[in-house]
Amino acid sequence: MSAICSWVKDTAFSFFSQSKEISFQDMEEVRQLAEITGKVLIVYKDDVFDVTKYLSDHPGGKEILMLANGKVVDKIFDKYHYPLGDAPKIMKKFKIGYLSPDWYLKQKERVKPV
Repeated sequence: MSAICSWVKDTAFSFFSQSKEISFQDMEEVRQLAEITGKVLIVYKDDVFDVTKYLSDHPGGKEILMLANGKVVDKIFDKYHYPLGDAPKIMKKFKIGYLSPDWYLKQKERVKPV
């Protein structure tokens, strides 16, 4: 278990009430945190969002967000939210952190054409 997930578990979710954003090293940390806390966490671009409180308000239904828990949602989000409309404004209040820029660089390197 990563240090960030241990910290969250040990501090009984006080993590979510802090105003400081958290830097996640990789998607595994996001998935672990979602599992430990029971929260629904998604990643869009390089930002991590806790959409748990938005489940019942999501126009597409809570099931779609629950299926996206612990995952990068860039492609599906852009497909159904273009033009973006109110989505960025709504999502802003659910942002809890961001993925390390190193993680995104590693992902891009994996898909470079040879």
